[in-house]
Amino acid sequence: MKTPPAAPITAANLPARRNPRLLAIGVLCVVLGGLGTAFAFLAVTDTIEVLAFARTVPAGQQLSPTDITSVRINATTGLAVVPAERYDEVVGAQVLTDVVAGSLVNPAGVGWVPQPRGTVVVGLRLPYGRLPSTGLRVGDALLLVPLPDERGLNYVMPTADVDLGTATADP
Repeated sequence: MKTPPAAPITAANLPARRNPRLLAIGVLCVVLGGLGTAFAFLAVTDTIEVLAFARTVPAGQQLSPTDITSVRINATTGLAVVPAERYDEVVGAQVLTDVVAGSLVNPAGVGWVPQPRGTVVVGLRLPYGRLPSTGLRVGDALLLVPLPDERGLNYVMPTADVDLGTATADP
């Protein structure tokens, strides 16, 4: 009598064999991969809160609270920045150079413009039609000339060269 041929061996009819070592190695790889990813994410997203300019500010202008905002940047940029904790020190200081909206506050870019001896700060409030067409900026030289008022009285004021922020009167 002949024996029937043996059925071919396939994955469906193999007995299930689980190796506990391979299972433990797989779980360990998944855990270490997750920890490595978390560490890399935290290293890349290490941020600090710093001050930035909310709007464009010309040189010499005193900073108001609406001029400054805080932003978060990467802590490892290597940029010279002012931490957000120093907000009260920056508001009220003068901008030493022209800055544009969105730029970060540089510690060397804010402070106080020193006033040389014999100079004064002059604020000019002129109607729109009286301003020069090119506008006035800090450092522009002006000549102030006294004019009689509508009653024909002269103001007692010497002429002065004005530096929009500083003025030196000619005696």
